[in-house]
Amino acid sequence: MVSTLTKRNPLDYDNYGNWCGIGGKGEPVDGVDRCCRSHDRCYHNHDRYKDCQGIFFNIRSYIRSYKWSFSRNRKSITCGKYCILSEE
Repeated sequence: MVSTLTKRNPLDYDNYGNWCGIGGKGEPVDGVDRCCRSHDRCYHNHDRYKDCQGIFFNIRSYIRSYKWSFSRNRKSITCGKYCILSEE
């Protein structure tokens, strides 16, 4: 998600702002940080479904891929069937 929207390696943003990297809290500091928050929320919503659970649940959630799309006009990121996130 980050690489598509910024054209950079996602690791360039490790520990950037309040949401890029492991964990996250508070308000995003800018658009890139909002993207990281959206990414985290997609994983969170993805993990709520029983088909995602099992042994190594926490680790699997970070290596499991999910489908997503971005609409610049609607200012929203859609994460598969699991969530729709609007960013302002």
